[in-house]
Amino acid sequence: MIAQGFRTETEEASILYESKFTNCPPHADQHEVARVIYGKSNIFRLAYVAKTQALAPEKRDKVIKELSAATIMVTR
Repeated sequence: MIAQGFRTETEEASILYESKFTNCPPHADQHEVARVIYGKSNIFRLAYVAKTQALAPEKRDKVIKELSAATIMVTR
């Protein structure tokens, strides 16, 4: 787990996490950073996945920043 979000006007909670799968034949290596957002009536999952053993540190930081900034927009 990278970060946990708490209740806001549009969200009940959220979690930002990463996972890696390496040396798991026949599957390709994979590095994923994802955020699950629990909305008022829906659940959203945003993810960035790369088929690599590890994201470059600057790319990982950029993805974390972008996923952390994502919000739910309510339209009426």
